[in-house]
Amino acid sequence: MFDMFIFRLASRNVQWLGESQSLVASNIANANTPGYRARQIAPFSMQDTGARFELAATNPQHISTSSVASAPFRTHETESPETTLSGNSVNLEQQMVELGNINRSHTMDVNIQRAFHQMLLASLK
Repeated sequence: MFDMFIFRLASRNVQWLGESQSLVASNIANANTPGYRARQIAPFSMQDTGARFELAATNPQHISTSSVASAPFRTHETESPETTLSGNSVNLEQQMVELGNINRSHTMDVNIQRAFHQMLLASLK
């Protein structure tokens, strides 16, 4: 089957959501660790999604440009005004809200992928 931009973008978004969930889980796991600074991932719109024109590989010896989309996501420390006496900056309520946002985004992404897949199958009939 051929590679479509919408499916590559949706796949990259699912990877980004997985990385976001891992960071939130790490923040929650270290909520009582002294000196731990909460981390968050940069928004998906700020990531390099590989959404650019690519050269056609007409020969198997051509260099592949698909490795651009597998670059790691950028993360940074959370800017939180609340820090405990031990130096920990994890806000559990904020992390739980972030998990809800990740869940909602994942559900929407999967539904969009399903709709485009069904539309593609319907057009082939």
